[in-house]
Amino acid sequence: MVQSFRKYIIFLIVGFLVFVSGCASTPYQKLRKQNFVLKELCMRYGFDCTMDSITQVIKLSRKEIEARGLIGSNIVVIEQRDVYLSKPIKISRGVISVPFDFEQRVMVPLSEKAGSISKTFRKIIVDAGHGGKDPGAISRRGTQEKDIVLDIANRLSSALKKRGVFVVQTRDADNFLSLDERVDVARSENADLFISVHANIANSFGVEGLETYYLGFLNWRDKKEICCIEKHKKMFRKYNMKYDNINAKKIVLDMLHTYKQQSSSDIARYLAGYTAKKINTRNRGNKTANFYILKNTLIPAVLVEVGFLSNKREEQKLKSSAYRQKIANSLADGLVLYTR
Repeated sequence: MVQSFRKYIIFLIVGFLVFVSGCASTPYQKLRKQNFVLKELCMRYGFDCTMDSITQVIKLSRKEIEARGLIGSNIVVIEQRDVYLSKPIKISRGVISVPFDFEQRVMVPLSEKAGSISKTFRKIIVDAGHGGKDPGAISRRGTQEKDIVLDIANRLSSALKKRGVFVVQTRDADNFLSLDERVDVARSENADLFISVHANIANSFGVEGLETYYLGFLNWRDKKEICCIEKHKKMFRKYNMKYDNINAKKIVLDMLHTYKQQSSSDIARYLAGYTAKKINTRNRGNKTANFYILKNTLIPAVLVEVGFLSNKREEQKLKSSAYRQKIANSLADGLVLYTR
């Protein structure tokens, strides 16, 4: 009996160790397999990228800022400072690929040094997430996302108007709008930015902070979806073309998405850092996502998650009108300061 019990305990311990080991190693293994195409990263961040075919030296540049790397090397030089990557830079069939940490170790610092590539925001579309029959996230205490974000969006709109920005709201009351109706507003207005306000929820009650999202790289399914004839009819209905050429529209759409990725990533990163600091919350950073409203507009678009309703302390803050006003003012100031 005792021996059976001991065997059972040993079995449980071994099983637990295997489980922990598996949980700890899996994310790291997935990260190591992820590579980026350098050209796509440069397009997203607005950098020129050239390679000397003889020396195989790669140069990234924007304004006065430069970085240099070498095919086969894991070292990138940024202003005489060596940055070490997890893997070497590679080239295959003319396509240069870089390891997963290239973005955070090279592109982000470069972009911060080079500064903004945006223009002044003359008109901004402010989108309050959810609404009407769609409550969005609901906390355990019954707080509904749609109410929190509507108030913040209304305050943000007022704050932007006071700062000289023309604002269009997708909704300013508790009514339901489909995703198509929201992007239709962006398609019909000659705006410089689409900003969507949301509140978050998580399985863990301890998660808190602000984060921003912008359009990630489009895979072949995404490109097939947005390049369909019906989507083109909607996207280009405000533009006049001499010939209604689907191939021409695909080229224009690709160029516009490239520009949108450049601007949106910079805006999202700046807003996350600036706003989180101003409202004294954790900066959870800027992240990529292929959300419908980010994917189906022709203008730069960002989505802001202002906090977690699943966190009791953060929920209480979000229920405070003073805190919501602070968020709105910080977002408005961040958008104005970003363009200077």
